Amino acid sequence: MTSPISRGTFDTVRPAHALVSAIAFLFFAIGGIGLRISKHKQIVGIHAYWQIFNTAMMIVGFALGAWLCQGNLSVSVYCYFAMLHVI
Repeated sequence: MTSPISRGTFDTVRPAHALVSAIAFLFFAIGGIGLRISKHKQIVGIHAYWQIFNTAMMIVGFALGAWLCQGNLSVSVYCYFAMLHVI
């Protein structure tokens, strides 16, 4: 069992989790739209690298959220069901 996260750490990591996840979600959409509207010869390669980068951002966002849930007992039940929904 892990020790609870301090309030200062929680208040710092929570916005980082929200920001990384929101930007990754937005960039996924931009990558898909860019694939459809671009006429660039290398768009498929650019799109592939763009989506790999976005997948890495989503993994970081998920890991931050899981870490926050692991150390915060007051929201652990909510986090369990939220992670089940995501997975």
